[in-house]
This record gives sequence, C-alpha cells and structure tokens, in this order.
Amino acid sequence: KSTTSILTTPKKSSRKTITISKESKTLLDNWIKELGLEFFLQTKGRSLFDDMFRNGVLLSEVLAKEMPSESIKLKLVKYSPRNIDDCRRNLKLCMDIVREKFGTNLNSELFFAEEKLLEGDYDILYGIIQTIKDLIIDTIGAVFVWYIVSRNKIRK
Repeated sequence: KSTTSILTTPKKSSRKTITISKESKTLLDNWIKELGLEFFLQTKGRSLFDDMFRNGVLLSEVLAKEMPSESIKLKLVKYSPRNIDDCRRNLKLCMDIVREKFGTNLNSELFFAEEKLLEGDYDILYGIIQTIKDLIIDTIGAVFVWYIVSRNKIRK
C-alpha cells in the first residue's frame, strides 16, 4: 500500500462489499451521540491522524463505553497517533477485542478490516459498530428477560 494514498482523503472503493444505508448511518450516528461521543463524528477534511473513524480512536471509545471490562487493554490506544503504525496499532488493538468478543457474529468482511478502515471505508466501521450495538442490546435484552423470568419463578 502506498503510504501517501492512505494519508490523504478516504478512498472510494469500486468493489464495496459492505454497504450501510444512509438511514442506518444516521441511526448509528445518533447512538454514538447517545454514548456522548459526538465529537468523534467530525471527519470532513481531517487527515488520517485526525480522523477518529480511520485511526481507531472512535472504535476504542465505543468499546470503552460499551465494554468497560476492556478498559485496561484500551488504555494502550494512542489518541494522537503520529504515524501510520500508531493508527494500525490502534485498529489492531480494537479489532482484536472485537474479534475476541464478537467473532462468531461478525461478518467475514469485517473480521480483518484494519487496512480498509485506514483507507477510509466508513461502511466497514459502521458495520463493526452496528454489530457491537446489536449484540450489546441483545445481551441486555436477554439478561432482562432472564431477570423477569427468574423473578416470576421466585414469587410462585
């Protein structure tokens, strides 16, 4: 990969395999805002090092908010990456957590997506965030249902 092409504006791929609808992006943007991370949504005109979507910082923040048990690992994320290797390290760290926690539920196109994220394929990042959101909500829902069922059994 050419270093200079990665540093410039996000690449528009002719072979998109993951496509997220505008409506889904809006819903995910709203969820990111609900998490208190609206600052990280500003991407226009930012270089790789300042684009939180591409350098791993947004993904680490979503993981930190939704999975506090991973906070020790996420402390290794560089919030002001100075070079491409820092960005790659950030993305690998986050994606290792995603693969470990959500691997079987992760679309195969998302499984090793670090380079696509660096190149600016925002649909890939939205796909990963959608997976995290869906599975967190499913888990919360399952725990809530378990709690209600357990509570009703105790009362009887």
